[in-house]
Amino acid sequence: SSEPSVVPSVHPSLAPSFMPSAAPSKVPSTSPSLIPSAMPIVPSLPFNCPVSADLRACIRFDDEVAGTYLDFSGKSNTVHHTNGALVPGISDLAASGFPTATYQMADSVSLDLTSAMTVEAWVRLDSLPSSGRVGLFDNEGQYSVIVFAGTGLQCSNGLHNLPPFPVSSGVWFHMACVWDGARLRLYLDGAPVAKMLSAGTMATVNTDPVSLLNSSPAFSEPMHGVLDNLRVWHSGR
Repeated sequence: SSEPSVVPSVHPSLAPSFMPSAAPSKVPSTSPSLIPSAMPIVPSLPFNCPVSADLRACIRFDDEVAGTYLDFSGKSNTVHHTNGALVPGISDLAASGFPTATYQMADSVSLDLTSAMTVEAWVRLDSLPSSGRVGLFDNEGQYSVIVFAGTGLQCSNGLHNLPPFPVSSGVWFHMACVWDGARLRLYLDGAPVAKMLSAGTMATVNTDPVSLLNSSPAFSEPMHGVLDNLRVWHSGR
């Protein structure tokens, strides 16, 4: 059985401590040709990668070395990109999704989250899909966050899929897909918007890369939008 899909209370541990506004930000340290002229500007806001055994990836998208964005979790789950572009984000720079860009993390034992998980990030959808779906975060066959045309954002732990929840384009929001081993929840801007009972052990047999701003492994469902401050945890935050 499942619990009601819409819940009213706020989870204090996931409530973002900052929210974007329309105030100017510092100029990003990347080529001006990579920054669309119509890109909304948001203030530079703090982000941290705490020392924790449960933290499995912490990507700021501000630190690039030889075509990869550094991972500050200590697990070396760097993001490799092809034709990636950096644009103004929530804290300095963010990754921009478009059809010719791919962002991926190699398959890793540290990303095989069997008993609990949290995927959280700041997201801005510059347009919603007109049909089908687009990938935001996809560890194929395991856990994912997908945006469906006409219905919205879906959180999945590979065992169960939450019903998609409507999201808007053109605005920043904080997203957290959380599973504590018993309940699967989706939080938007710190507020729980969907939940259901979900028990079991997630599969770990998949060896495809984890895709960001697209689906895995085909990279055929690119998201038109921006991703910043990604953290993946082996715990229900």
